[in-house]
Amino acid sequence: MLLVPLALPACVWSLGDGQETAAARSARELCVVPPDPAVWFQVAGTISLALPQGSYWLFGDTAFTAPNAAGETGIANSGAVMAARPAAGACAGALAYVADAGGWPVQVIPSTDEERAWNAARTDGARRVVWPTGGFVAGGAAYVYFDRLEVHGYLDIARLGAGVARIDAAGGLATRLGGDLWVAPQPSWGTGAFLDADGYAYLYGCFHRGDFDDPCRVARVRPAEVADAGAYRYWNGADWSERPEAAAAVFAGAGAVSVSWNEHLGAYAAVGAGALSNTIALYTAPRPWGPWSGPRALFAGVAPASFWVGAAYEHPEWRQDAGRRLLVSYSSDGLRLVDVELW
Repeated sequence: MLLVPLALPACVWSLGDGQETAAARSARELCVVPPDPAVWFQVAGTISLALPQGSYWLFGDTAFTAPNAAGETGIANSGAVMAARPAAGACAGALAYVADAGGWPVQVIPSTDEERAWNAARTDGARRVVWPTGGFVAGGAAYVYFDRLEVHGYLDIARLGAGVARIDAAGGLATRLGGDLWVAPQPSWGTGAFLDADGYAYLYGCFHRGDFDDPCRVARVRPAEVADAGAYRYWNGADWSERPEAAAAVFAGAGAVSVSWNEHLGAYAAVGAGALSNTIALYTAPRPWGPWSGPRALFAGVAPASFWVGAAYEHPEWRQDAGRRLLVSYSSDGLRLVDVELW
């Protein structure tokens, strides 16, 4: 695999002196990764996983403006490596794609033969895709959760199921581990996944239940059993249950989050974009299952041309000052990287 540096503009944005948010002292945009119509673009934000060669970032749909050597005009997901934390105004080359010999990004989480055949048979443009939702690192490997979706348009998406894949320590491409762990109508699980000090991997299932009603629930599993659907346990508000439908809402207001222990806060921290909002928010809790605080504003994201900001994640591997300084990314007419300093 080749790693192809992205061309990123050097631009800086900040809240301004004296302007405070509820949870942060300051927030400064380091750079924007814009859609590049000359080469390719992504339509979603990204999660990241800390591997030995650097931070491995995973994207959803990646569309090409011209066919690659295989005749593809796009792939269902892609990946890039960040070897160092970007400095303000110096983000050029911060991300390098996992790419083929021709420099085109390659699909990191593969499609199955059945999915490829289904896509090839369609004449209406519908596609079955796999989009990454979260993951954690254990034993030197990364485990990536993904949604398996049927896309008829970006406002017409049906969720079919969700599974998990493995990326070895050397990076490169993922291997899907078995079939679906969850199937519709179970809400998506896998966002906010992290490995805790107690040896469990925790993950969240956030879904849209109704207008301004977006609850997140929590599950846990031992890393060695990550591909076994029966090994997952779901917090029901009092204890851990074998039944995902028994899972209780632990916080609300974010469709996708990143979660981890933050030493500076002395608490677990979840970062996500509020529903139908341009605000990136912070939630805290003494345990992965709560009780969680309500959302506290970190900063107001730059509004996109349409709708609201999305796919907001913190990248814990790039924290500084014992967790006081965070690196947060979100999607708004490109991927935006923001340096956040907490109180």
